[in-house]
Amino acid sequence: MALTKTTVTGRVPLPTDLVLPYGQIWFTLRSLDVDKASRNVLMPVTVTAAVGKDGTFRIDLWPNARGDRGTVYDVSAHLKVGAGRPDLAVPMGPVVVPEAGPVDISALLQIPVSAPTPPDVLAQVLAAAAVTEGVQASAAQVRQDRIATENAAAAAGNALPAKYTRATKALLDAVQGAAANDIGFVTAPEASGGGYYSYSGTAWVYIGQGALAGKADAIALTALEKSIEQQFRPKVDPGKIGLILATDAANKPLLAIDQNGRILGDFVIPESDEPEVPPVEFPVSGDPGEHLVDLFVDESGHTLLAIDTRTGTLWPPTSPDEEETPPPVGGTTVEFYEPAWLGNAWQAIKSDGVGRFLSDAWRGKTIGYEDRNGKILAQTPSVAVGVAAFGGGASGVAASTKEPYRWHLVNEALAQPERPGAAQASAAAWLDRQGALARAWHTMIAVTEAVPSTVEADALEGSAKRTALMTRIAAAVAAAEAFGKTVVFDRLHLSLLEGAPATLELTADSNYAAVGNSLRLAIAETTGQGEAPAVVVSQSAGTRSNGASEVILAEGRLHIRHFSLGFLVTTPRYPFALQAGTAGTLTADAALRLAEIEAHALEAVQAGGEWYPPSLETATRAGAVITARFYTLSSLVLDDPTKHGFAVDGVTNGATITSVTVNGDLATITMSAVPTGTLTLRYAFGETADRGDGFPANRGSLRDSWSAPSANFPNETLYRRALSGRVAVQ
Repeated sequence: MALTKTTVTGRVPLPTDLVLPYGQIWFTLRSLDVDKASRNVLMPVTVTAAVGKDGTFRIDLWPNARGDRGTVYDVSAHLKVGAGRPDLAVPMGPVVVPEAGPVDISALLQIPVSAPTPPDVLAQVLAAAAVTEGVQASAAQVRQDRIATENAAAAAGNALPAKYTRATKALLDAVQGAAANDIGFVTAPEASGGGYYSYSGTAWVYIGQGALAGKADAIALTALEKSIEQQFRPKVDPGKIGLILATDAANKPLLAIDQNGRILGDFVIPESDEPEVPPVEFPVSGDPGEHLVDLFVDESGHTLLAIDTRTGTLWPPTSPDEEETPPPVGGTTVEFYEPAWLGNAWQAIKSDGVGRFLSDAWRGKTIGYEDRNGKILAQTPSVAVGVAAFGGGASGVAASTKEPYRWHLVNEALAQPERPGAAQASAAAWLDRQGALARAWHTMIAVTEAVPSTVEADALEGSAKRTALMTRIAAAVAAAEAFGKTVVFDRLHLSLLEGAPATLELTADSNYAAVGNSLRLAIAETTGQGEAPAVVVSQSAGTRSNGASEVILAEGRLHIRHFSLGFLVTTPRYPFALQAGTAGTLTADAALRLAEIEAHALEAVQAGGEWYPPSLETATRAGAVITARFYTLSSLVLDDPTKHGFAVDGVTNGATITSVTVNGDLATITMSAVPTGTLTLRYAFGETADRGDGFPANRGSLRDSWSAPSANFPNETLYRRALSGRVAVQ
């Protein structure tokens, strides 16, 4: 039985309303629990919600109010403060998610979720009051407001400032004019419906019990006050600013980095009676890694002069006197050397066994190279980017990449890939995009484990192919470390059940969810990275003679059904050509086009934006007209109305489609007569004839308004085509 889920939303700005986007909100189920109705056993793991560029988030969670064991979610915010800097981790507190929603996180955080001691209850009340009144208030005013809140709560006998207090639930339901997230309190016993309720906008939702049984002592109150002051309003001396990042019209600093490497956003001179908040100290090593703000770079993006954000000093240092840490006894030996290199090599030096030199061997452009342990690669940032691919689809196709990126794109042994496939094509397309945007290139480590005609057993834990993939990823971690780099796999290309086309949609959906999530977590554990990779899926198209597999439908809904598992559905594969003599294998050029679109999708998502192709959601009929609604990022475009790709099944009176038009997110399908029967609308799905043109049986000409020029095929444009889909007509 499927789990019931509740939508939780919220916004997490700083007290100045500055937003630190692209972070995450973590919901960690504290312990194992059992759903009362479905008897599903819920695992105590962390699920995440992405914080958008406006500071908002949204996630569908199991309502732990349905649990047998009374566990809670521990909620924390993990916000991005800059490249190379650790996330700002802010504990938000435990919550109980109710069955009815949607519900705002601000309402949940006000509710006691267990049987806490009286000081704990009051601390939560006072914290909510402090947020309500504003953390910008002075310490004295905050104290005064909290004491007033305490007295008011004690007088009412409630643990929360309920807006509506009624004797029974029926009387609370009769309240008029309640707004979303208002708190109501029913004084009846718990067995008769007593307790706290939050108004969802349409109904009062039960959210828990709680009573104010006592008062916090002065020590607890003072500690809470200090905690809030230190967390939300650090006192910062403007004289200690190391680097100003942004100012207002009057040149007042708005965003800066202090001499200890902290991000500053509120400049208040410390009061004499309050100690300054201790700064967070970050270790300073000899290699600044990604802690640099570039001032000057060469044409390949290599840093020539920068500011080290940990110290506020120039990098590289102009003299040994500027080094904060004395060099080890004996110093560092630097010597000129001759690299084992057939091309030009300038300024070749070796230090601590590592050779570095400049050469124009790549495209005639001068870039830096590193020579470590007999391997020579382009000089890149300290973090290498890993790309993994597993399964069928385009995984085993050697895409016709135009640029092999010989010194940037390698396999798990840091050598030229011997088995080209989807991971190599993805990495090359990604480097194409970074070059077009004049961004620094990273070393890309590509690992493809192709499994032609995959079945369910091929992807299970312990299977030979899956074990081989994880062994190669572990080898990539070791090789990168030996070369002085850390590897982070940010994507896993996944294609399953190619050899099991009869698999039902829900079975395929469950298989993808289980395999995708377990693989991404295994990769994160193997590399030691803090965030699991995205699971990239291109919707399959079946074969040139049969496109009726329900696996296609399951793949087209993964990003909607399993958003929290990191699925990114990039494009359908029906627009791409197939190799002659094969049932459904993409050509080398088609695999490259696919990789280009996936690179655009990853770029959009990693920049904090969105990417999903149009997907068929609903269909309704009025007379002879069927109106289909699509979930789309931009207005629909129908390139060829004569090859629209729609079909209506279940018609009993012979009515046929006469025309298709689109407007916004709607497609209007006009029939030759009012159709009778139980109707189903298909788009680019379910076709069973080989048309002899070298493309899959499924096809259609619907897309949204996004487009981009191809980097590899002149005069060709990339489009975001609509996914294959099927819905019942209402």
